[in-house]
Amino acid sequence: MLGKLPWQADRELVFARAPNTVYLDGYPPFGRCSGYTDSACSDTVGFANDDIFYLEVCLFSQVCSNAAEMFDLDVGDRWVCQLGHAGFDRLKGWLLEGADF
Repeated sequence: MLGKLPWQADRELVFARAPNTVYLDGYPPFGRCSGYTDSACSDTVGFANDDIFYLEVCLFSQVCSNAAEMFDLDVGDRWVCQLGHAGFDRLKGWLLEGADF
């Protein structure tokens, strides 16, 4: 760890955008290179922070037993994911076997 982010050395997460602002209808834009990025990205190279935000919220919503609390957070609130083994095992199965959506 480089120690450049506040609270980086502990388990607390601090979202720069509230998780309850995730909407699949376009805000923040998903699948488009928007938000901060330190280099150019395209459809095949790189990710912007908006896409990573979706990934983080989705991942935490699956593996944290207290995920519902995440959607009550405001920007700057501190939160600790309580790992739920059932959710982790379900996600692990999806990743290893392929999800049937």
